[in-house]
Amino acid sequence: MTTRLPIALGLFSMLVAAAAHSATPTTLYVSATAEPAGGNGSQGHPYRTITSALDRARCIRYGCGPGAHGSVTPIVIRVLPGTYLVSWLPDRVAADPTLERGPILMNVSGTTLAGSTVNAGDDGGFPSDLAVPGTETEIRPVDGEEPVTGNDQVRSLMLIHATHDAHGRAERGDGTVVRGFLFDGRNDSEDQVDEAIAVRLVQGYAVTGNLFRTIGFIGVQAGPSIGAITGNSAVDSGCLAVGVNGGSKSAPQHTVVTNNSFMRNFCGGIIVLGDSVMLEGYDIGAQAGLFTLDALPNETLTSVATEIIGNRLSNNDVPGGDGFGVRIGIYSGSFGMNPAQTFTQMNVLMKSNEVRDNLVGIVVDSAFLSRDLVQTFSARVNATFIDNDVCGNDDAPAIFDFVAGVGASDPTSVKYLQNSTYWLTYSGHDLDGFGYNNPASDPYLLPAVTPLNNTLRVNGVSLHGTRSATPRPCTDDNARH
Repeated sequence: MTTRLPIALGLFSMLVAAAAHSATPTTLYVSATAEPAGGNGSQGHPYRTITSALDRARCIRYGCGPGAHGSVTPIVIRVLPGTYLVSWLPDRVAADPTLERGPILMNVSGTTLAGSTVNAGDDGGFPSDLAVPGTETEIRPVDGEEPVTGNDQVRSLMLIHATHDAHGRAERGDGTVVRGFLFDGRNDSEDQVDEAIAVRLVQGYAVTGNLFRTIGFIGVQAGPSIGAITGNSAVDSGCLAVGVNGGSKSAPQHTVVTNNSFMRNFCGGIIVLGDSVMLEGYDIGAQAGLFTLDALPNETLTSVATEIIGNRLSNNDVPGGDGFGVRIGIYSGSFGMNPAQTFTQMNVLMKSNEVRDNLVGIVVDSAFLSRDLVQTFSARVNATFIDNDVCGNDDAPAIFDFVAGVGASDPTSVKYLQNSTYWLTYSGHDLDGFGYNNPASDPYLLPAVTPLNNTLRVNGVSLHGTRSATPRPCTDDNARH
């Protein structure tokens, strides 16, 4: 299937894209066995760190120093097998030239960061969770560097993000490609980094052909951005393989997630949230003071468009976890949401995915809204499910709920959506047996009556009240895609 992305690149980014078809790329090399000093990025004298290669790439793209002019020539950074350790402490990075400056900042338009990791092979039509021995190009946190006490910011190994440099010049990550890496969230002390890759405010990015293992929270967090996450494997994450957050009119969101394998993740495979996480939630560590990150405009209208096509989202049934294949949640709640964003519109297409052997296959719900929030939150969700293999999920093939449908230990602590509409369509018998919860009023505020005024339509039929789900076993009739 050919997927077209509505990518509206800026003029500079379009020039970079055009150059990619007409110019020989500038290629830089990185090796974990190179000497820390003396490398020039050539194949014979590679840089020791990805950080050094990216510093050179910024000079090529934007020029070095005030008034300098850069080039639109595409840039490829080839990273040889080895282990690349990331530190978020500026003094430690300054003292040890073998460390990566964390998070590794991809803000050079038209740059491909190419690791050497080769996936071990086809696993039932999906990427496996193993690499060919000797090809591993591993990025992981350095030992002995836990987050500072009281620091509730998120740490990422890599950040694909628009910035400004010290001279006020815009530096964008449009057209960034990250491929062929093994991202491991653990260091030797078993400390875990929160995210492997965070993406924000860029267009035309691609995260492809990577392995994600034991990441503390999320493998790839796609904030307001336009791009694709393809052909990756993510296993044993502390929560999720991929998280997608909403954007706005000035910072749109459109993400395509296709041909990945996401298994054994504690919370689930993919979550799509309708609001946008605030920038202040990120720890830019050793990058602090070097770059100014652009903030998302404080706009009240958010939107998210997501296509989830041809993935394996299975066996996310870790004991104690939420255990979903895909969750279309509305609000991120305590996870850094902007409280000014009280309405969101979500458009989601799920096609030809394998969603098997989770606790719940697919969830559409309010996600993480707390009753402590006094505002009324609303949403319009248009979701289409076509030709998905949804079976063998222990509790339900699908749950449609206007409050938290999974993961709420105390249902009285979460808040219902109001004045919201779910328009959901599925093909064949893919989601037969789904459960739903659409009460007329909030059952946890009795005897007071708080009308919710929500609308649930599934395959054109309006549904009211509550119905328990019926698990759907896998049979020989279930087609694998």
